[in-house]
Order: sequence, then structure tokens, then C-alpha cells
Amino acid sequence: GNGTKKNPALAAESFTQSAMLGCNLAEYELGLLFHYGADGVAVDKERAGEHFKKAADGGNELAQKRLMKS
Repeated sequence: GNGTKKNPALAAESFTQSAMLGCNLAEYELGLLFHYGADGVAVDKERAGEHFKKAADGGNELAQKRLMKS
């Protein structure tokens, strides 16, 4: 929210926990984090692709569209 410092490493941890519980949106967000990188999160295109695939397989339309483009 407003006034909250961004913490991509903490976001990655939170998204990972949510993804482990089956949240395909969290898988997609992890894909974005690893695709673009951020402070504390290194770019890892292979890992990003794995998360996009899991999200797409779980029905996430944004991930499905992203995979169709590549």
C-alpha cells in the first residue's frame, strides 16, 4: 500500500508459499519476478518459465497468453 517499502525478496517468499498452496496467480507473479528480476531477486528466465507453465496449467489466462507468445 501507500507508504510501504517494496521488498521483492519478501514478495517472492510470500508468492512461493501461496504457490505451494496451489495459487496459480502466485505462480504467475513468481514468473514475473524471475523474468524481470528485482532487488534481491536475480533474473532467471528458466525458473520464470517453470512458474509461468505451472500457472498456465492451473488455468491462469495471463500465463497462458504469455506462453503462447514465446
